[in-house]
Amino acid sequence: MQHSPDGAPLPQSEPLLPAAAPAPDAVRGAVTTTIPSTIPLPLPTPATAPAATPPTPLPLPLPPGWTPPPAWVAARAAAARPRRPRWGRLAGWIGALLLLAIILVPMPASGTDLLAAATSARAAYRYDRALAFDARAAQQDPDDPRPHCQMGAVLALQQLYDQAVAAYTRCQALGDRGPAVWLALGTIAQTRGDLAGAERLWLRSAALGGDEARHQVGLLYERQARFDLAAAQWRALPASDPLAQEHIGLLALRTGDYATARNAFIAAQTLPGFDGQQAVDQGFVQLAAFGPQSAAGLTSVGVAFVQANLPTFARLPLTNALALAPDDGTAYAYLAWVDFLAGNTASAQAESTLALTLVPHDAFTLFVAAELAIAASQWTPAAALLDRALQADNKNAELWAERGRAALGVFDYLHAELSYANAANLGTDPAFTISYLSFYVRYRVGIDDGRAQLAAIQATQRWPDVAQAQDLAAQVF
Repeated sequence: MQHSPDGAPLPQSEPLLPAAAPAPDAVRGAVTTTIPSTIPLPLPTPATAPAATPPTPLPLPLPPGWTPPPAWVAARAAAARPRRPRWGRLAGWIGALLLLAIILVPMPASGTDLLAAATSARAAYRYDRALAFDARAAQQDPDDPRPHCQMGAVLALQQLYDQAVAAYTRCQALGDRGPAVWLALGTIAQTRGDLAGAERLWLRSAALGGDEARHQVGLLYERQARFDLAAAQWRALPASDPLAQEHIGLLALRTGDYATARNAFIAAQTLPGFDGQQAVDQGFVQLAAFGPQSAAGLTSVGVAFVQANLPTFARLPLTNALALAPDDGTAYAYLAWVDFLAGNTASAQAESTLALTLVPHDAFTLFVAAELAIAASQWTPAAALLDRALQADNKNAELWAERGRAALGVFDYLHAELSYANAANLGTDPAFTISYLSFYVRYRVGIDDGRAQLAAIQATQRWPDVAQAQDLAAQVF
């Protein structure tokens, strides 16, 4: 026991260290509880341990006689200290503002973009938009000839030929005097019936290296039966031109020069880009290989030319066939057609009469006689001849179309409508559908009961890329 300095005893305190445990023998048989010296506490895991908070430093003692400065002194000192500018945040704001300006402020389209947009609009038959884009391009660069040439092409498609010529003339005045402009002007002249002007303009284009213009001149000479001039144009083209080789072969086949025809056809077929499948489909290649010399063989050559819509080529072989066989009714019928297309009506009528005598039930012979009757406004005899022709060939779209035309001559709208419908359904050329829709638009038949509208819907579905059919269908509605 401890005592204070004056000798009073002090209260007993708890020992600082636990007493030693009694021996096992001393506590045997007694119930006791032993308290461990220390109780281990669970420690937090590193993932959940709270961050240690640094102790708040105690304020330093001030020297004797000093007092803290006023608050405004500390604030002024803090404001006077230089601060580091936050350039990263400033750059971010500037970038965001620039992006917003780019989005909200449209950039002006370039001339090339406008021309491309005009070309796309023209391909989609949006001629109004095409002209608008071309006009903007011309306004943006008044010295650029391209917008004016493109406007000329669109105006020609709209059959606004005077405006088209003016646009092309402006294009040339701005510097584009190349072969393409002369070619386009020649095509407009041909469309307007000025064949002499078309020939002159195409020759100018050909002289500047325009192969397409030389093609057109060669085709024009063939339609005019100026075969020597046509041959000169085709031979002036490169040997790698498949169309030139094909027509060299056709001209040789016409005169019976089968060796030249064979070589030209073979050369055309082996060239890349050959599109003269017509020469194969019409049997020209086979005819050149066979080299016919008989009347029937020469008639076959003439018939092949007529069926390929090359009537001027057919005259010589048909005439040679009739020289060998004067009773060849088929040759007379086809020669009558060639003369009718050439405007030789008297010769065509005489040849047609001979053909009807020799082959009275031949569909083409009856067709030629009906066309001569229609040309003379003899509608009822024409209808009778066409009915006979349809008995022999009722799947012929051309016969049905002409039967509709004959019905219109006597104002028989019912038979006209049925005939045009059959022609449109049987024909593989959109021209038959165009004639069918033109009937509804012109005579306003079938509008009230929806027949015309149904025909228009079918036409647009069958010929979605034919502008004239689409336009007529719109007029029906």
